[in-house]
This record gives sequence, structure tokens and C-alpha cells, in this order.
Amino acid sequence: FVERFYGGAKFKEEKLCLREKEDYIDSIAKIASRYIEDNDVIFVNSSKITLKMLEYIHSKNVNVITNNANAVLINNPNISVILTGGELNINKKSLTGEFAIKTLNNIVATKCFLGCSGITTNGFTSIIPQEAYINECMLKRCVGNVFILAETSKIGREYNFLSAPINMINTLITDASPSDELINIQKKGIKIIYSH
Repeated sequence: FVERFYGGAKFKEEKLCLREKEDYIDSIAKIASRYIEDNDVIFVNSSKITLKMLEYIHSKNVNVITNNANAVLINNPNISVILTGGELNINKKSLTGEFAIKTLNNIVATKCFLGCSGITTNGFTSIIPQEAYINECMLKRCVGNVFILAETSKIGREYNFLSAPINMINTLITDASPSDELINIQKKGIKIIYSH
């Protein structure tokens, strides 16, 4: 149950939980990638789950506009990555600020795929204010469907910075099991796709 190391010990279950979380992220990312079509221009924010989705895009000639600096590491010949530019958050590897907003305001996307810190019937939120502004801008410049990708831990959580009210979202893709919170979100007109 525990793994010893020099100076202490830790529960082995931590590794299992991390592996399980990666599996859930993977399953949500795979499902989301199926909604991308040839020649789509998509907005993708700086979340880990949307970054993972880029690996699974099989549609051709997809333009990805993102503030996720890690997107340059994705080796997928089906996509072209355009970074927004802007101020770099070293920890999250995200690009924010006026420069990023200006770039987004010059682009119109056919679809939008966003991760979040939390989602409730009020909308989806972020723990970082600059990220909330980027999400909001992506939503406003999207002429097609908006997909929120959220693991179980994000459902029913609400943070300080609102990215958008729930009525600006079309689809929620999650690994969560049906719950009162998800039923209430669905009642707001949001399509929910379960990854299991």
C-alpha cells in the first residue's frame, strides 16, 4: 500500500489515481475529436484536456487557434497550429493578455473546444482571471458549436472568474456519471455526452 523512499513514504494509490485521471482525460479527448470535421477552424484553450484532444484529430486540414504554448509539441500532420501570442504564464504554459485577445478578435472559428476549472448551471468558470477573458473572447468569435470538456471533478464546482454563462454552451463532454447537477445543466438546453 505504501512506497518507501529516502526520507519518507507515500501511498501507492496516488499513482493509480493519477493514471485513472489520465484515462478519463483521454476518453473525453477522443470523443471530442470526433466532432471536428475537415477544414474546421477551431479555438482550443490552454487546458490539458483540449491539448490531449489535438492528438486524436483525424480530419484533414484543421486549423487550431490556441493560447496553449504546449500545442507546438503535438505531432499531428492533420492540423496546423496558430498560437495567439501574448504574455506567457510559465507554470501553465498559456498565453494571455491584450496581444492574445487582439489576435483572437481577428479570427472567426467554426467550433470551440474549452476545458474549465468548474461548471454549474450558472456557467463555466476559471481560477485564473486572464484565462476567463481568453475563453470569453473565443466564445464570442465562434460561429459554430461550443464544446466544454470536463472531468468529474469539475462538475458542480464554481470559481471566482466566469468565462461564460451556461446558455453560451452547446455541448458538455464528461466522464461523470449522471447526477442532479448534470440533469439541471441538461435542462438548460445543454447536450451532455458521457464518455463511458
